Amino acid sequence: MKIIYSLWIKLLILLYGVIPAILIALFYLGKPYEDFLILKNTDPTILSILLNHYYHNSEKHLINNIQGYLLLISVNLAQLATLHRDYKWFKACLILVFVVFPIIGSIIYVYFSNSSFNTLGFSFINSELIGFIIAGTAKFYNKTVSGFKNQFFLFIYLSLSLLIYFFTYFEYIKKYLYLTIFPISLLFISIVFIKSNFIEIFQKLIEGDKNARIKFFMAFMFQLLFITLLPAIFPKVIVLNGHQINIYLHFVGLVFGLYLVYFTDIKLR
Repeated sequence: MKIIYSLWIKLLILLYGVIPAILIALFYLGKPYEDFLILKNTDPTILSILLNHYYHNSEKHLINNIQGYLLLISVNLAQLATLHRDYKWFKACLILVFVVFPIIGSIIYVYFSNSSFNTLGFSFINSELIGFIIAGTAKFYNKTVSGFKNQFFLFIYLSLSLLIYFFTYFEYIKKYLYLTIFPISLLFISIVFIKSNFIEIFQKLIEGDKNARIKFFMAFMFQLLFITLLPAIFPKVIVLNGHQINIYLHFVGLVFGLYLVYFTDIKLR
């Protein structure tokens, strides 16, 4: 009990204290070094690859990202406390979310994106945290549903994310969406629905004891919250105050977050 209590204290200090403090400190102290902190696709530096996700040059941008972060990390902690309670896995996820994946995301953007826009800000990490909601739900199902398949479950939400992404940013697809992506996705989702033990999930939601029903209902609500939050990282207006929102990195971050179960299963095996 003391170990768990001590771990929670450390998590709260790190996630509610240290991370926001880093963002605020870089905002106020980083302006003289802005050219080295903003990731430029045509001229990346090691420092910008490491720190661009933590730097903001606009107070409004900083405040919006901190507010979003505090909401999302609270959801992730709520899942830890109420659903899977896998502290070792959660700590491994935090290392990936705050350190490893941001660096990989920067490298992907530099070498695989044709965009000439500079990138900065915490949105990539916030996008990971949104995906983390589904990863935490999958972790819970792994412990409670026999033979649960991560890949099928995650495919549902990856398909949904792709649908929203394409529907939001590709005008020509809107006209033919019902003829192309939508029915194909429905077909795959139907197959996934059968293979992902959803019948067993619904049975436990309806027939389980009180505690089980509460947990499965919470898992369902977390999934609903994920769907509700998706449009926030795919805004229709992507140019604000002369700066373009890096939707490409938002999507990459979301995918990394979704597949945290897979990455950390390999890491901790």
